Amino acid sequence: DRMVAGLETLGRHAAAFPLADLNVYLEYNRHSRHYAVKLSLILPGTTLAVSEHAEQISPAFEAAVSVLHDRLTAYKSGMDQHPERQRQEKG
Repeated sequence: DRMVAGLETLGRHAAAFPLADLNVYLEYNRHSRHYAVKLSLILPGTTLAVSEHAEQISPAFEAAVSVLHDRLTAYKSGMDQHPERQRQEKG
């Protein structure tokens, strides 16, 4: 399904790092009737975190994965400009 596909894509994108741990926190708020999906990707030298909310879990999860993918892309692009970060990525 799309949730798994999003995680697989994110995993391939993070595979360039010697360490990449993904923490997933899912929560349902009965008062607002919204789901919260919080993702944090722990990489050498930084942690990328996102939080997305929606009335259903799938859209919230997909949005969180998409935002995290964009942040990882931006982080990797910034590494291209900083040689010391390239060394961290390679281990």
